[in-house]
Amino acid sequence: MGQIVITVNEQNYTLACRDGEEDRLMELSKYVNSKAETLTKSMGQVGETRVLLMASLLLADEALDTMGKLDKARAKAKKAAEARIESKTGGDAEASAMAEIKVATLLSEAADAIEGIAAELENA
Repeated sequence: MGQIVITVNEQNYTLACRDGEEDRLMELSKYVNSKAETLTKSMGQVGETRVLLMASLLLADEALDTMGKLDKARAKAKKAAEARIESKTGGDAEASAMAEIKVATLLSEAADAIEGIAAELENA
């Protein structure tokens, strides 16, 4: 069992974790601390509990936004897959070509959405 000390909002916390999880917990704590620091700079020191609560709400907001974007990207990918299946089962060459274009467009949009989400997560 591993153990690390993290600092959030100028407070040290000792956490137990499974072996090998230390680096990830340090990375997560730094991200939480950055949110807490941003809040403290904008509002002043309003108390540890309130800062951590507000940081938690900011993180939850980011997570829900990201999940919503991923759901939209998945829906586009599903539409593309369905269109591809439809194009393979139809016998009309023109309709099949149009379906292939639709598939390519939907896949491109899904890829763009996923790349946008990844960029947001990198910059957060």
